[in-house]
Amino acid sequence: MKIEKQLDQFDLKQLIGYSVDSEEKSKRFYGEFVESGKGQLVPERFRSLMNDEELHKETLLGLHEELYGDRDYVVPQGEDLPPHEDFDSLENVENFLDALGKAIVNENNAIRIYKYMEEEYGGHSDLFGYLASMERAIWNP
Repeated sequence: MKIEKQLDQFDLKQLIGYSVDSEEKSKRFYGEFVESGKGQLVPERFRSLMNDEELHKETLLGLHEELYGDRDYVVPQGEDLPPHEDFDSLENVENFLDALGKAIVNENNAIRIYKYMEEEYGGHSDLFGYLASMERAIWNP
């Protein structure tokens, strides 16, 4: 099933909650790369990505507060949303490459969700379009 059909069953509040959770998990995910300390450029690049994810999360929380009066988001449960990928460790090149692949899948899912939100929630289309563009730029700087 296409992701857009899956997203139709969730309202804006739920999609914001899912997206905030996704940004937080991505930040922690990139933090693992920083902690791995592989070379000098790897931690620097992933520290920058962590900061980007924090900015995205805060932007979404600001919208949640504007719309619903608080920052207490709820993450919808169920099998109809793409899972947030995780990995075990960065102990070797194979694990590292696997983790990078999962990061790309996560970012592509985020792009698709933000594009959906841009189309469905016109009053906030500029914000969701911006977030989609920022996610796209992560792997195409």
